[in-house]
Amino acid sequence: MSIHYDYKHEVPPQKIDLPCDKNAGHGDHWAILTNNIADDVPDWLQAMLETATLPAGLTVGRTDHKTLLLGQDTPCHIKQILAMDNGKPTAFINAYPAVHSPYGVNCQIERVIRCERTADAILRLRTADGTTVYAFDQLYAINRHEYKTPKNYFANFSAWAYNIEPSNKDETLLVKNPKAIRYHRAFNDIVADNGGVVPDDIDEQIKTWTP
Repeated sequence: MSIHYDYKHEVPPQKIDLPCDKNAGHGDHWAILTNNIADDVPDWLQAMLETATLPAGLTVGRTDHKTLLLGQDTPCHIKQILAMDNGKPTAFINAYPAVHSPYGVNCQIERVIRCERTADAILRLRTADGTTVYAFDQLYAINRHEYKTPKNYFANFSAWAYNIEPSNKDETLLVKNPKAIRYHRAFNDIVADNGGVVPDDIDEQIKTWTP
């Protein structure tokens, strides 16, 4: 009998610190929901405490959190982050509107762009087809020490929209750059021929690809 084991050495993804004064914050997100942020948001934060839940993220069973993440079970809700000391909330850190979404993809975390003081983070994700996605992490406050790479995760994606209009069905997107056209054609052909998986030497194959 032989046992085949595919071992992958998993390490924390690369972390890039974002200075607090460069962090955009969540003012624009609140502005989608109200024109009176100064009055409405504090009331919402207080009211949510009556129905708050404790998202576990990837930290099921851990009790040594330095931050407390509060959420709600409604599709559109608020997440609120509090500092913890000896198991008790001591200070407000951050809050933002959030959305529960059933839609997502399998991906790996390549990089974490973070502002530790506010517990904000943007994850650079790579999907199975090689697509790079930058996404705000709603659960970074509790997941920050759990992420590993290369490791596959299922990431749920959601978004807030400032304005939605029906698209013109007669509209077309015209790409004129020959290098861009060649790159995307080559990428699609190579991945398709490889069973939908991006090969490790994708860049080298693109250089030698011919139509």
